[in-house]
Amino acid sequence: MSSPYRFSNATRKPSAVGTGCLRLFFGIFFLAGAVMVWSLTILPLLRVAAASRWEETPCTIDSSRVIEQQGGSHNSTSYTVEVTYHYDFHGQRYSSRRYEFTAGSNLGYNGAHRIVDQYPPERQTACYVNPSHPTEAVIHRGTTGEMLMGLIGLIFAAIGAGGIVFAGRLTGPPRASRKNAMPTFTPATGELIELKPQMTPMGKFITMLILGLVWNGFMSIFVYFVFLGPNHSSAPLFAKIIVGLFSLIGVLIILGVIGSFLALFNPRIVLRARTDAVPLGGDFHFEWNTRGRVDKLHKLSIVLVGREDATHQAGKSSQTFTQVFAEIPVVETLDQQITGEGQAHVSIPAGLMHSFHGSSNRISWRLQVKGEIPKWPDIDQEHTIQVLPQGATT
Repeated sequence: MSSPYRFSNATRKPSAVGTGCLRLFFGIFFLAGAVMVWSLTILPLLRVAAASRWEETPCTIDSSRVIEQQGGSHNSTSYTVEVTYHYDFHGQRYSSRRYEFTAGSNLGYNGAHRIVDQYPPERQTACYVNPSHPTEAVIHRGTTGEMLMGLIGLIFAAIGAGGIVFAGRLTGPPRASRKNAMPTFTPATGELIELKPQMTPMGKFITMLILGLVWNGFMSIFVYFVFLGPNHSSAPLFAKIIVGLFSLIGVLIILGVIGSFLALFNPRIVLRARTDAVPLGGDFHFEWNTRGRVDKLHKLSIVLVGREDATHQAGKSSQTFTQVFAEIPVVETLDQQITGEGQAHVSIPAGLMHSFHGSSNRISWRLQVKGEIPKWPDIDQEHTIQVLPQGATT
């Protein structure tokens, strides 16, 4: 079966869009890490540095207590210290509840009660007052171990920064030397050879499985500290939102793993030809057959797609633009017409570009095989063929 070909004059940029989406994705990583480092580490440290110039002032403790907060699936408890005190500064009386510049929820039971025991009501002690804003005061103005928690955000920031820088390379065409610009091909023989798909269903499943294990394994650390750990109730709201969003991505990846696993049981479309190459202006003949239950398929289509990927370098960043310059329908059947096997041929227009792999651009031709299966993952395969210059022999 063959159909008239059609050309696509519109320039589509899935790689450019993909690069932008990838940079946006890693940008969220970078932003999440930056916010975490800023709010949990840098900002408290700046306050500690500023408080070193605050004036030491006598103050009186009004009350002190340990606030216990319970929650989470394990009914864990976190402890926060609240110390209320008043002080006179330049003839006016002020009050404050700030003990230190962090929430102090990582102290544990003993640590929190030890602080409260040191500051009973009516005790006279020293606090540090901001001379520019006397309403700001603190008793303990030094650093705390809790400030180091924000450094975990450096992992997010590093992943995000690396992804933003290398997004163009991740979505761009593979590099190739000039001497390998013409791809190799399998010479024609008297026997049929199987055209290998670019990625098998098992390869897709293993890739998704590894991605799911790495992503969710990494995120489980943050899910534990933010939602399940002993001090989860004191986690900032923005941290819960960010970890929740990234956990949702993990759930979507798990759904992708499940889908790719179910796709292992799909019928497999096998393409065979005497060669995987054809010159411009020539006809490419192949056979196809279905391994597995053909009755599952409700629609089968095979389309030859010609695509150009061009990478533009601007300083240290690069962007890849993709143009689909030809879409040639080859096979298109409905459920009542699918027999499980057939023969097809497609004519390659003489005026187009042959396959080419360069250092900054690439011309590729692929047979895209798609099969629709109701209420089940669809078949989606790609088989690369080599289109040779006009007049070349296979």
